[in-house]
Amino acid sequence: MSEHTIHLLIVDESYEDAELMTNVLRNAGMVVRAERVEDEQDMRTALNEQRWDVILSAPTLSDFGAERALDLLKQAQKDVPVIVVANGQDDMSVAAALRFGARDLVPKSEPEHLRLVIEREVDTLRERRDYRQC
Repeated sequence: MSEHTIHLLIVDESYEDAELMTNVLRNAGMVVRAERVEDEQDMRTALNEQRWDVILSAPTLSDFGAERALDLLKQAQKDVPVIVVANGQDDMSVAAALRFGARDLVPKSEPEHLRLVIEREVDTLRERRDYRQC
């Protein structure tokens, strides 16, 4: 992975969980700028104000979650990979996450898996962006 800053949008109610996910990347030597949102309005604002490289989303929040976050992303016509980060297998199945447009579902208990998926998705996104500029 290149030395570029990763702009990370985290859809999660827990500040602590957001910090843990961000630290997984920072501890791997990546430069990360992260923002946490926990409702639809904050996500709309974040999508309009920043160019994101990856979105990490909890499967469900009180009134929001990964499926709605993906809907907002489509409405905004943004090309940003969404990775669902679940507490356990009961939160959501991998098939369900992929069916509504997530790139992957990763358990929070597997930080190395999360890091590898983020690297893959950010690299692929940058290739798509480079291709569109040609």
